[in-house]
Amino acid sequence: MYFMLIAMVIHASESVPIPRIVQQYKSLDLCRQELIRIAEDPRQEKIISKVFGYTVISKTEKISTVAFCVKDSRSI
Repeated sequence: MYFMLIAMVIHASESVPIPRIVQQYKSLDLCRQELIRIAEDPRQEKIISKVFGYTVISKTEKISTVAFCVKDSRSI
């Protein structure tokens, strides 16, 4: 099982919101396909990161939002 997480970074803030689970997928491939679909929005940017794999980033002057997939460690 895999989850898509959303993490936010609020610029000029000392506190960081806790990442949130937004969707559950049966496979990593399905989760990545959804990230690719989201990245089709011109306000989003797709990046392949060495740390997070496929990611989608949205940046504004005050907030950066990152979406990525993680494995449910309870199912290992």
